[in-house]
Amino acid sequence: MKNLFVALFVLITSLTATSQVKATAFPDAGFMAAFPTKPEVEKNQVDTKAGKIESTAYTCEGEDFVITLSENIYPAELIKKLGDVGVQGILDGAKNGAIKNFETQMEGKYTSTMDETFLYDGKYKATKFGGTAGEVDMEALCIVKENHFFILIIMGNTKAEAATQFVKSFKLIEK
Repeated sequence: MKNLFVALFVLITSLTATSQVKATAFPDAGFMAAFPTKPEVEKNQVDTKAGKIESTAYTCEGEDFVITLSENIYPAELIKKLGDVGVQGILDGAKNGAIKNFETQMEGKYTSTMDETFLYDGKYKATKFGGTAGEVDMEALCIVKENHFFILIIMGNTKAEAATQFVKSFKLIEK
C-alpha cells in the first residue's frame, strides 16, 4: 500500500511539474508568456506615412524550433480610422508577408495546413495559420488588440512540447 502512495505521489508531482510552466508578464507590452529560454529582445521604430510604428521582437530558440513574438504599436488614431475592414487588412497583410518571407527563407513553395480567422479572447480580431515550405513547418497567430498588433510565429518542430507550452501560456493582459 505504501508503494502505491509513493507511486501516485511521484506521478502527480511529475504531471504537475510538466503542466505548470511559469509565464513571465511583460506589462508594458500587454502580454504574458512562458518562453522556453530567455528571449533576445530587439526594439525598432519605423516611420510611415501614417506615423511611427514601434516594434519589439522577442526571439528564442529551442532544440528544433524558433519562436518569434513581435509586438507592433500603431498610432491609435490610425486604427480607429481604419475600422474593422482596415484591421482585417492588417491581419491579411501580416499573413501574406509571413508566408512570403517563410517561402524565401525555406526556398520552397508554401503549402497551407491551417487558416482561420476568429476573435481572440472573444473580442480581438485574430488569424491563425500554418503550413510547410521546404520540409519545414510554421504556425502563426496574429492578434490586433486596440492599436497593438501581435505576431507569434513558430518555425521548425511546431509540435515540440516547449513550443506548444509557449503557445498555451501566451495571454494578453490589460495594462
